[in-house]
Amino acid sequence: MPIIMLILISVVGSKKTGAAGGLYFTFGEIGGVLGPVLLGVSADVFNGFNVGLFLFSVICFLLGVFSLKINYMKIPSD
Repeated sequence: MPIIMLILISVVGSKKTGAAGGLYFTFGEIGGVLGPVLLGVSADVFNGFNVGLFLFSVICFLLGVFSLKINYMKIPSD
């Protein structure tokens, strides 16, 4: 966790670090709750884990691509 906070400070500035950390952990907890539930539902619907794991793999790939884009964005800090 300390490395994430240091990265957030360098990206958004020290005044907005709390808000950025809160958003980071909020979305992390939402994914931690919904991920297993959605995987279980897709396993029930499609009679196996293949479709759900494939969809989660696609989502992870897209998030990786978007994170590369964020690295090049200029975020003004106060």
